Amino acid sequence: ILDIITTELPDEQIITAIKNYSNAWAVAAILFSANKNFSRGRNIFPVELCQKYGLKAEDYGSKEFISTSKNIVKELVETALAMNNNNKIIKIENPLKAKLKPLLTYKKLANYRLQQISMNGYDIFTKNYNPYISFITLIKIFF
Repeated sequence: ILDIITTELPDEQIITAIKNYSNAWAVAAILFSANKNFSRGRNIFPVELCQKYGLKAEDYGSKEFISTSKNIVKELVETALAMNNNNKIIKIENPLKAKLKPLLTYKKLANYRLQQISMNGYDIFTKNYNPYISFITLIKIFF
């Protein structure tokens, strides 16, 4: 399933995966590909959730890593869907084409501190902090 990270999936398939928790690992694999500067051993999950669930880079590829990733993705998905409680459109940004700078221009993201996080801890960018920003940069939520 890690082949997903080298495949450009249609938005509809990504949306389906996000809404279907049984496909949470597929979503996790997609999240790995969000930035071409990330290698397969790195991740962009919020560091707080990595710490909460005990996700570690050295466990990459193990059953524990996959299981933990699913839990993190589920929490991120639940948060994103809760934010989208009016059932408005969720637009997925194609992670293979996503560019970090343009994402910062979106009004919804302008006030957040963007964190680009690898499993080794990797931090960056604007002003305010939001633990879910790494995930939200991959989706555009229209209210």
